[in-house]
Amino acid sequence: MTKITNTHSLRHDYRIKSLKLVIEGLKNSIEVLENCVKEIHWYGGDWFMEESEPIIGLAFIAFQNYINASIKDYAGVLKGKDEFYELCNNSQGLPRSKIELIEALANYAKHKIEGIPHKAASLSL
Repeated sequence: MTKITNTHSLRHDYRIKSLKLVIEGLKNSIEVLENCVKEIHWYGGDWFMEESEPIIGLAFIAFQNYINASIKDYAGVLKGKDEFYELCNNSQGLPRSKIELIEALANYAKHKIEGIPHKAASLSL
């Protein structure tokens, strides 16, 4: 028998579980590297930074994907997504919202190997 709830289909966030799994896996990866700093005498801050940067970049990309997919679910298209980015409360008086910062850092992580910052990243950062 199927249970019927009063939750509207647009209120159900079916992406959050996979986002949590990705972030948990990335967190575990960072913890492994933190243990290397503690346990391996030659493994210092430079090694940690070099190896953790791509992991942190993947986290921002996962959040970017979650944000953009949520916007598409809500609006039906991604055209005009920048308007949604600006809706996030910027309580610290900074020129960009938290969502715009996530987007910029995700684009930086994806395009930094090219040597030239992605246009969206350079505008926000």
